[in-house]
Amino acid sequence: MPGNFILYNQNNQIYWQLHASGIIIKLRFFTFLLLIFYANSGFAFGLGEIALKSHLGEKLFARVNVTDVDTQPESNCFTVTDESDVPAFKKANITLKPGNADYQLTITTNDVVTEPIVNLRVSFHCESNINREYVLLLDPAPTLDMEKASVAEITGFDSINVADKNTKLPATSVTKKPSAQQADLQDLALPLNKTDPGRTGLTKRTRKKNLTAATSVDE
Repeated sequence: MPGNFILYNQNNQIYWQLHASGIIIKLRFFTFLLLIFYANSGFAFGLGEIALKSHLGEKLFARVNVTDVDTQPESNCFTVTDESDVPAFKKANITLKPGNADYQLTITTNDVVTEPIVNLRVSFHCESNINREYVLLLDPAPTLDMEKASVAEITGFDSINVADKNTKLPATSVTKKPSAQQADLQDLALPLNKTDPGRTGLTKRTRKKNLTAATSVDE
């Protein structure tokens, strides 16, 4: 009986020791998960869409929105590389500035990009590793003729239209002022004033005199 009691106590002690050890292991595991969750939630951000601002044959210029950021990260935490078989540039310049709601990561190069396709890889490697790849399709720069055509489409007319120079203006009617002789003849052609009989003879003599003077001038 005493031996069985001692064995029972030993087994019970071992059980409780194992049980306590299991609890400690579980607590450590949950603590580890909480630390990971806190670290990710404290600096959880994302890389948004990219906006390409340059053309083929120009230095690369692009912007990436950095979203869900409480505090501004360091620009040294970002790296930009070209994952193509033939890299379009050797080194990229990175600047990070606050935007309207988020932060904007500006990417520029000192080298002129001559490859039409660039496999851009943006990486963040400070507190958590975040990578995103972008495929950039660079279009050729617009020529001067294309710019003139676009301006003509916007304004609705060409800057210089040769056809307009050859277009004749419509003829305008000009009223010719009557001469002094024609004015005198028109005055003589007016009807006599019948309301004043006393001046009828004077008017007739005046008309005859004016007609004689006009005839002599015409000759």
